[in-house]
Amino acid sequence: MDNISTIDTLREQEVDLSNQISGLEATVASSSTPGIREFRLTRLRQLQELHQELSERVRRIEFSSMPDTDAYQLGTALREASMVVQSTFRA
Repeated sequence: MDNISTIDTLREQEVDLSNQISGLEATVASSSTPGIREFRLTRLRQLQELHQELSERVRRIEFSSMPDTDAYQLGTALREASMVVQSTFRA
C-alpha cells in the first residue's frame, strides 16, 4: 500500500471512530441505572479525548520521519478505540 492510500485509510478510520463516538450520547442518556450511566459517561469522555489525540496524529502522519511505523501504530490505535466503543456501549 502506498503512502497516499495508507493516509486515506487512516483518515477513513478516524472519521468512522468520530461517527461512532458522536452516536454514543443517546446511549449514555438511556442507560438504565445511574452507575452504568456514569461509567459510560466517563468512557465517552475518555474516548473523545483519545479521538482528539488520534485525529491530530492522523493530520501529522504525512510529515512523519517514519511514516510506515507510525501508520501501523496509528491504525492499531484506531482499531482498538473502535473496539472500546463497541465493548463499552454495545455489549
